[in-house]
Amino acid sequence: MRVAARRASCHAAHPVLNYPTMNLWYRRNFVRIAVAACAVGACSSDSVVSQAQLEKCGRNRATCGNGPMYVLSRLTPSYPDAQGRVAGFNIDGLVSDAEQKEGCRVADFVAPDGTPGIDNRFVDLLESTSDQIKEYVPAVLQSTIGTGGFLFIVEMVGVDDFENDDEIGLVIRRSTDLPLLGTDGELLDGQTFNLAFDHFAGATINARIENGRILAGPLEWKVLTHFFAVDIRFNFKNVYVDATFSPERNMISGVMGGSIPIADILGIADAIENFGGDASVPIIRALVPPLADVQSPDTGDCDQLSFAIFAEGKFAFVHDEVALAEDTAELTGDQLFVQLGCIECHTVTSVPGAVGTIGPPLDGLGARSQRVSGQQVGRDFVVQSLNNPNFTIADGYEPDIMPDDTLQRLTLEQYDVLVDWLMTL
Repeated sequence: MRVAARRASCHAAHPVLNYPTMNLWYRRNFVRIAVAACAVGACSSDSVVSQAQLEKCGRNRATCGNGPMYVLSRLTPSYPDAQGRVAGFNIDGLVSDAEQKEGCRVADFVAPDGTPGIDNRFVDLLESTSDQIKEYVPAVLQSTIGTGGFLFIVEMVGVDDFENDDEIGLVIRRSTDLPLLGTDGELLDGQTFNLAFDHFAGATINARIENGRILAGPLEWKVLTHFFAVDIRFNFKNVYVDATFSPERNMISGVMGGSIPIADILGIADAIENFGGDASVPIIRALVPPLADVQSPDTGDCDQLSFAIFAEGKFAFVHDEVALAEDTAELTGDQLFVQLGCIECHTVTSVPGAVGTIGPPLDGLGARSQRVSGQQVGRDFVVQSLNNPNFTIADGYEPDIMPDDTLQRLTLEQYDVLVDWLMTL
């Protein structure tokens, strides 16, 4: 009786169950997920308690409530309109001109509705690259989504009212499934996805619904994707969302924007070059640093580039099972180094058993990384060397020896721990 009561309570509490277009398959799957959520006491009437609790749930559970989920099905760059106005967000809270130091001396855009201070300088980068890159960026983004390389699922937590709700949460998770596509090449809605091993990408309690608009941010969104035949790691910062529901609420669409570290963009240039190269690679490397228009709150350096994209999401589900290996989440950098088998190829005097000679010794890596030639130094150099082992080959050593799947074998949190530890050597 108690289980039946919980099921009835969850079923009645969720307005999505009243979608006029929702078919029987949708209803059965949605009730299955809602019941699982109720079983852990996470019905939509529960408030979003804290950022830490939401992040913990996002890492360790397939769902954090019985709110709807949407898989990002389309991403399109935001280009200027005929008046030169462009969609986006005021990431740094300033209305900057070309002389303002706090705004990195990069002038802001104006939004289509006349709002000033819009940060979206990724537009300038696209406008300056070859027509081939500019033309194919939307196609490449869509292809990456369609092949499971950039498949993200947004869960809305604690929704009580789809018109106005001043306290909701968003959780972003990653899947590596191969999605089902329609004859038009678009993702089919209502699909159920497995979560990736390292599925958690980000979460925020800074979200609300206002007159039917989903407004969220800022949040940090950690991304791992397979792009240009290379695993690439992004760390989107200051991410904001402004989206609306479709009339049936089986889709969401709107603008998503934030900033991306310059080092991550240079990593994409490396990937393009290794994939076969393009005339735009030197342009990207030359243009990106001066376009940086967002300061790091830690250093005050202008080392991030703002962006905005149009995004669409379709109603989706996830399997209840969570693949995350929780028992390895708290390993230290040296323990991860051993677990990955790095001791077979590298020497580190502080790590027992790390006496390999196939690869270069790593003692002093942190200091050496600050003195390398090229645009990426320090931590960025170490990151790119892990992502792309052929990025730089030390004298006397052979290419194509080091495995290139480090990102796939660690969670993004573990990856950061490993890199931080390597920088201490």
